[in-house]
Amino acid sequence: MPTDYEAQLRAELEHHVDLLTADLARAGVPAHDARRRALIAFGGVEQVKEQCRDTQWAHVLRRTARLVYDGLRGR
Repeated sequence: MPTDYEAQLRAELEHHVDLLTADLARAGVPAHDARRRALIAFGGVEQVKEQCRDTQWAHVLRRTARLVYDGLRGR
């Protein structure tokens, strides 16, 4: 079962793909081709999700390291 974070991330990414799909359709790309092109341009939802997860963990690790550093310095 996906976590709230996973569900929100998927919804957000799908929203962006939908917006790009709509833009392509308005530009005259046939409907059956617009979503495929949007996914290609976006880089794939699963790949972007993985990049988001990596970025989130990097932020958590930096924040934790900073808290430990500040704690050791007596702040």
